[in-house]
Amino acid sequence: MSITEKIIECLKAFAPENSNIDETFDIQGELDSLDLVSFLLNAEDELEVDIDIELLDLEELTSVKRFSKYVEKLRWIKYFQVILMSV
Repeated sequence: MSITEKIIECLKAFAPENSNIDETFDIQGELDSLDLVSFLLNAEDELEVDIDIELLDLEELTSVKRFSKYVEKLRWIKYFQVILMSV
């Protein structure tokens, strides 16, 4: 399952009923603040990344596609940290 597909699956638990959740879904615009934080915590577990909510730019949440790219960057950072620690 791709990162985008995993994000969409996570969103289904928090998005308003009958939402059309695709790559263009506006995460920060559609979720209330409590659901947004809950989604991010759930996404951390499902996507195996650490999301620092205080440092997260809300622009990264303007679409599933954009958030997916953000998560991909976090995964690369985590990957390189592991490599550097093993050297």
